[in-house]
Amino acid sequence: MRSSELKCFRLRRKSLRARGVRMKLLLVRHGETAENAKRLLQGQSINGPLSEAGLAQAVSVAKSLAKEKISAIYSSDLKRAAQTAEIIAKEHAIPVTLAPLLRERSFGEFEGKPISFLDECAAKAGTTRYAMPMQNGEHMDHFYARISDFLSSLSKIHKDTDTIVIVSHKGVLRMILAAANGLDPTEAMSIPSKNVEVIELVLPKKEK
Repeated sequence: MRSSELKCFRLRRKSLRARGVRMKLLLVRHGETAENAKRLLQGQSINGPLSEAGLAQAVSVAKSLAKEKISAIYSSDLKRAAQTAEIIAKEHAIPVTLAPLLRERSFGEFEGKPISFLDECAAKAGTTRYAMPMQNGEHMDHFYARISDFLSSLSKIHKDTDTIVIVSHKGVLRMILAAANGLDPTEAMSIPSKNVEVIELVLPKKEK
């Protein structure tokens, strides 16, 4: 992926449009947790709540989305994402649909450990943190497939004109970008991400 392609993802709000697109997704990463602040891998087994800073971030992003005409809100069922989604939902008086398919990738034995430790192990193995095999974790191909399955399900449930909020995790949001834009999953994982970032993505119009 070229550096110029990476730059568009550094913006807090960016619309990514492919040919003949319609349905709008607002991709929101969850607020900060204590583990985020400590640079620890959370994955699926480290299921803590938002920190005070994270709660404040969630309130801020909810206000920034208050004028959007949102049709539905989907969230990972992990606490950090679900809390963020519920705060956003209060601004729109609509329920949150919890979706296990939107859980973060399982990092297996690396969960709860510093990201720097994963980087060290990856360097010794001659690879990167994103391409590193996860012992007792989720293979990248499976991760990509389940996120692709979730995207496919949206087109069966919602209209082309709907605006949908998806609250999830860095890895999940990067897999959505990969699936929707034809990016390599491992390269997509390296796109920088901040807590409560919002990325606007418009999906292809459904074929009749």
